[in-house]
Amino acid sequence: MSNNTLLQIILFMLITAPVLVLVHELGHAIAALALRGGSVCLRLGSIERPPTVDFSIMRLQIQFSPSLIYFGRVTFDSAKMTIPARCIVAASGPLVSLLVAFLLFFLYTNRPPDGPAWLWSQLGSAWFAAAVQFVGTAVPMRYPRWMGQYSGYESDGFMIWRLLSTPDSKEKVDQ
Repeated sequence: MSNNTLLQIILFMLITAPVLVLVHELGHAIAALALRGGSVCLRLGSIERPPTVDFSIMRLQIQFSPSLIYFGRVTFDSAKMTIPARCIVAASGPLVSLLVAFLLFFLYTNRPPDGPAWLWSQLGSAWFAAAVQFVGTAVPMRYPRWMGQYSGYESDGFMIWRLLSTPDSKEKVDQ
């Protein structure tokens, strides 16, 4: 493996992947803030350790705990929300990921012939990762054990399916 390849992997793990997770979770958080009156907590990084960064911006609380594999979760009390509103919040993360994938793909395929190769490599990796993130969160499933911190959690698509098939559920929502 060349030094350039190693640098690309490090850039992807330290910058690109966390930004994709943040943008996906912001999709959920913005929809939740728009559709309900209470506070929303956006958690990034490890869920197994307490957050090292914890701050609020108006009704949005942001918690961060460094991790090599980035986990994202948005929590809020959904008891007073309608089923369609809860479905919109669940769908907003994957939809944002899909929009990001399209945008990055457009930028990647319309890049100028000259320019930094490392940037085009990151764009190529990022659009693909955003597309995988969309599929992995939109397909209804419970995440398997090999997915680490996500193990046992519902995908956004599964949450929508559950909400539509059992509309009387009013528990606290984890996106």
